[in-house]
Amino acid sequence: TVMIVDDSLTVRKITSRLLAREGYQVMTAKDGADALEQLVAMIPDVLLVDIEMPRMDGFEFTRNVRADQRLQRIPIIMITSRTADKHRQYA
Repeated sequence: TVMIVDDSLTVRKITSRLLAREGYQVMTAKDGADALEQLVAMIPDVLLVDIEMPRMDGFEFTRNVRADQRLQRIPIIMITSRTADKHRQYA
């Protein structure tokens, strides 16, 4: 199962369709806060996380996941349209 965490509805829909077509189960969340609420009920195998989102951005979400014993081993792939080295290095 893959969870896509992105505030863009378009990104969530397109990525979900591509992954589902390849046989993956997909969960989606509109931001980090929404994702944390969903992670109470189900733990995915991997997280695809946008960096810039309202309410809780990808970096804060990642800190929350890494601080939680149940979730800290989930692989996280950060996604962004930003090209600055500072975003890449921090991710």
